[in-house]
Amino acid sequence: MFSRISLIRFDAERLEEAHRLWLTVSVPMASAQKGCRNMRGFRSLDDPGLMIIVSEWDGRDEADAYMNSPAHDEMMGQYGSLIKGIEGRYPGVLIE
Repeated sequence: MFSRISLIRFDAERLEEAHRLWLTVSVPMASAQKGCRNMRGFRSLDDPGLMIIVSEWDGRDEADAYMNSPAHDEMMGQYGSLIKGIEGRYPGVLIE
C-alpha cells in the first residue's frame, strides 16, 4: 500500500467551507479513482488553517495518475481562494 500525506493551508476564516468541500467533493472524487483505498483529513489543533490529508492507494502509480489527472485539477479548482498554499506532499509506504 502507498500513502501520500499532503499539508494544505486554507483560509483560516473559511475552514468550515473548506472542510465541507473536502467531504462532499474531494473524498468522493478521489474514492472513485482506480486504486484509491481511503482518504482521511485532519484539522491541525495547533495551526489554524492547516489541514493534513492522508490518501491511501494500491500503489504509487495509481496515486500519481490521479494527482496528474484533469479530475484532480477540476477538484482543486473548486476550492478557489480557500486554498492559501500547499505546504508539502510526502509519499510513503506502510511499515509492516
